[in-house]
Amino acid sequence: MDGVIMGGVEIRRATVRDIPDILPVWGELADFHTSLDASFRPSSEWKHEYADYLRSLMMRDDALALLARVDGEVVGYGVARVSYLPGFFLYRRRGYIHDVYTRQGFRRHGIGRQMVQGLLDWLRDRGVSLVELTVAVNNDEAVAFWKALGFATFMHHMKREFCPRIATVRFLSRPDGFMWRIPRGARPGSPSGRVPAPRSSGGSRDAFARAAGYRPYPVCRPASRR
Repeated sequence: MDGVIMGGVEIRRATVRDIPDILPVWGELADFHTSLDASFRPSSEWKHEYADYLRSLMMRDDALALLARVDGEVVGYGVARVSYLPGFFLYRRRGYIHDVYTRQGFRRHGIGRQMVQGLLDWLRDRGVSLVELTVAVNNDEAVAFWKALGFATFMHHMKREFCPRIATVRFLSRPDGFMWRIPRGARPGSPSGRVPAPRSSGGSRDAFARAAGYRPYPVCRPASRR
């Protein structure tokens, strides 16, 4: 059930001091995006990295971050910037909306629309005539939201995944579709950098690999060629 807005909604420009309050909102956004596609999964250092990213944008004249508060609680934020295409394009100066997100429980009160309008007004004042953004194709709610605000699809953002190149131990395969790998920054247990094959099998083999510093990871199988 959507929350009830007891007090007024405050939407203002975000500053560096607001970053700690914005991080949990982005974390919720990241979790939602990860549920749509694993390629959105944030790194273990995402709080530090995203804080630096926001800080760098807030220091620029061609970027704007807005936040929305309800009764003192940050319930949403939005980020936009001015971008430039190469000189061979007629309309070089464009706007790009990075993020607009309203927390669960505070939606359907017009908060997202107000933030978008604030970003669009700011971009228009800077001579931008075209605004772009990306949205996950399976995020039906977001697609409908942006279409209702006048945005239309004009490009398809596509991807192709490659299998990760990481250290593996071929003989330590697992029946559950996982293999063993060395996590980044870790070293295998043996001085030579190799893990000898244990004579036993089954669960003891998994225990041996884990003790040697290896961790399971899902096996990437390339798509079959037609």
